[in-house]
Amino acid sequence: MYAKCGKIDYARQVLDKMSERNVMSWSTMISGYDQAGRALNAVELFSRMKVEQANEFVFDSAVSACGSMLAVDVRKRIHS
Repeated sequence: MYAKCGKIDYARQVLDKMSERNVMSWSTMISGYDQAGRALNAVELFSRMKVEQANEFVFDSAVSACGSMLAVDVRKRIHS
């Protein structure tokens, strides 16, 4: 909810306070960062996430954030 309302820092506080994070919480935060124009934060958060938890939405947001940063090498690693 916070990410959708443009309160990205509040959304991150909620994520950080969660004892267990699932694919929905990771995906929402990574997508929220990307949509807020904070691509570096999105990629950094993606790198902290366990790859086994990722789904197509998480990968899509991470690749989109890399496109915003023109980080072609990072985008290739995510794709592979």
